[in-house]
Amino acid sequence: MQNYELRIEISQKETLNINNSGYTIAITKPTHNGLAVSKHIWLSFQAFEINNISWNCEYGVFGSPDHQILPETQIKSFSFQYPAKPGIPYKFSDNAFLPHPPGEREEQGNAGYIIMNQSQTSALFGLIQEVSVNDASTKYPVSVETIPPYQSKLFLPPHEEISVFLHKRINRGGTIIVESDALTLDFGTEISKVIHFNGSAFEAGGL
Repeated sequence: MQNYELRIEISQKETLNINNSGYTIAITKPTHNGLAVSKHIWLSFQAFEINNISWNCEYGVFGSPDHQILPETQIKSFSFQYPAKPGIPYKFSDNAFLPHPPGEREEQGNAGYIIMNQSQTSALFGLIQEVSVNDASTKYPVSVETIPPYQSKLFLPPHEEISVFLHKRINRGGTIIVESDALTLDFGTEISKVIHFNGSAFEAGGL
């Protein structure tokens, strides 16, 4: 299983400025839904002088009560199955994922995660991913969509590309839709990166 690491270095002066101004470090991971690309805040956290983030390519599935997804809306994973296996349908009923029958086989060649909403109401579903931020591990939603009653959706794992920027509102876990300029980092060829804050934006390399 592939592991990824990001180190963010910030000077003492800029760390104080960021926190005194009410900003947090935010990271998005683009998810592809058909031809559209949506960016959600994957995680956000208060800045330290040294910030270590690590994760791997293991995913789970989650379900939450349905509501309109607006800017600054926080999505929480009220029910989840972690880890999840691609190619196996995950059935959701009575606000929980149902156990898999013994011997159920995954669909060969399917790299996505199938969620089937067998409830009588719509609900929010998506993928979650465990992330460690400064030695504190939490499972964060990385994608979210509404699935109507008795319908299913295939969720594809996102490409390991992230964008880092400063955000004004604290959201500890959860997913919110944003549009913002950011430093984009592709972990497809390099699994460990170091960046720093130059006083106005994030740049590649250490201080």
